[in-house]
This record gives sequence, C-alpha cells and structure tokens, in this order.
Amino acid sequence: TTHRFEAHSTETLVGTGDDLRKARSPITHARRITAPLLVFHGLADEVVPVEQSRALAQANPAVELVEYPDEGHGFRRPANVEDQLRRTEAFLAAKVLGLSG
Repeated sequence: TTHRFEAHSTETLVGTGDDLRKARSPITHARRITAPLLVFHGLADEVVPVEQSRALAQANPAVELVEYPDEGHGFRRPANVEDQLRRTEAFLAAKVLGLSG
C-alpha cells in the first residue's frame, strides 16, 4: 500500500515486480551505509510508515533514529522543530566535525 500522494509514482520510481522492488529498496542496502545518518520520523506520519525508518535503524548501527509521537509527515510543533534543530546541530558537530560537548 502507499499514500495517495505516491499512489501513481511507485512503479515509476521503484519499478514493478517483487524482485526489482527488493533490489531497489533502501533497506536492502542499509548495511552499506558507512557514514553516520540521522533520521527523524513523526509517529503520526500517514505518508511514510515508521516501520521503514525503524527497519533502517535496526539494520545499521550508523543510523540514529529520533521519533516524535505527535508529528506527521513534516514537523509543525515548535518544540519538536527546536528539538530537531538542536539534535541536528549536535549530530553534525559530533559526527562530522568531531567536536564534543
């Protein structure tokens, strides 16, 4: 199943047939991610199921997942936006620049 926004683009983006979909699925290649990756996901997201982000994070320890229970696809609550920016800054400082503190 897919959200109505992507209803007509899945076959174009991913292809048809189970083998092709599996081969192109990001989760199939998750273990190949070598750089740290920070993923934010709203638990009320009706477009992208949270299970996809969880599977990505479980498949690779380089992936850090942050979930927001009261957000959907795109964050609107000021406290969550602020938290996302703060976490992003800290992540980049630690993982990219090698700074701590």
